[in-house]
Amino acid sequence: MPDYSVAAYTLKVRQKWAPATSANYRDLSDFDGAGSDTLQFLYAFCNSVTTKPIRHKTEGKYLQVVNAHAQGRVIRSEIESGGYGLASRLVDIEQNSESYKRKVNDAELLPLRNIFAVPINSPTGLFITERVGIRGLKSTLVSAIQRSFSYTYPDYLIDVNALAPEEAVKSSLEEGELKGIRLVRYGIPRDLEERYYLAAHEKEIGTVEVVLKPERGLSFSKRRLEQALESDEKAGLLEWRGVEYHDIKLEVKVGKQTRTLTVTKDKAPRVTFPIADDAEVDAGGRPTDVALYSLAMRTAQDLVVDIGVQRESLLGTDFQWTDAMKTRVVTVDDIES
Repeated sequence: MPDYSVAAYTLKVRQKWAPATSANYRDLSDFDGAGSDTLQFLYAFCNSVTTKPIRHKTEGKYLQVVNAHAQGRVIRSEIESGGYGLASRLVDIEQNSESYKRKVNDAELLPLRNIFAVPINSPTGLFITERVGIRGLKSTLVSAIQRSFSYTYPDYLIDVNALAPEEAVKSSLEEGELKGIRLVRYGIPRDLEERYYLAAHEKEIGTVEVVLKPERGLSFSKRRLEQALESDEKAGLLEWRGVEYHDIKLEVKVGKQTRTLTVTKDKAPRVTFPIADDAEVDAGGRPTDVALYSLAMRTAQDLVVDIGVQRESLLGTDFQWTDAMKTRVVTVDDIES
């Protein structure tokens, strides 16, 4: 069963000719001085894409919003996305028989749940999105949002970036307890390949993981990890007992919440927030809406404090939603690039 988690990104708006520096980011609830609200745009965007799905022709991606609900300064949405452009066979792995022939125009859609949290009187908001294993919708969705925003407000840009990864990693290690280490390798080490005659099956097996857990009630020391990250010696973390791994996933408990810090050799560390092992799931093993959105809201409430925002500006507001707001946006439904 795949791992379910949420990832967090910041939302910021600036004038299109202004450099992307903190001094140039505008109040999200009135970024043009004329009452234009980023949350209003996002609500209109989501509702528009329920009836006008987006196709990214260059990447062969398709995206449609299933539903969007707003309460306070938060939008909750479920969005389906997936790729198209390739013909293939779908096989029932239990019966070892073909169940469907996929055509070039067929898109395999994965439903992912998200929240947009946009505090009032703040230059920074949050986009928190579900991930299933390594699959997410950030790149396709953000591209569509940015193009639609620029069409709707030609003088402004909306920036969506990972939540200050270096600060998130530092604060997590400083404040948290290291409860688990997972080393991930995409492909089979040569010694295992030879020992178990697996060379012909590397593609099918996919990954090898080594999971390290401390004794019950204890934690691993964080000193070696902190030193490696501070000195940018990440390569040393990715080798264990003579085998080189591609990712190391650190399970860190901060208060009552668990965060996963993923360190990759050639990329900046990133932070995700896994759903609890005992979370309620549906018949297909997918976390229920209650479980997923509860995790997303807890994450948002914790992170708004980290970015210097009062929780009340996120959860308490007199903002009124109207049906007319759904149409106040230019939706770019066929993206060329």
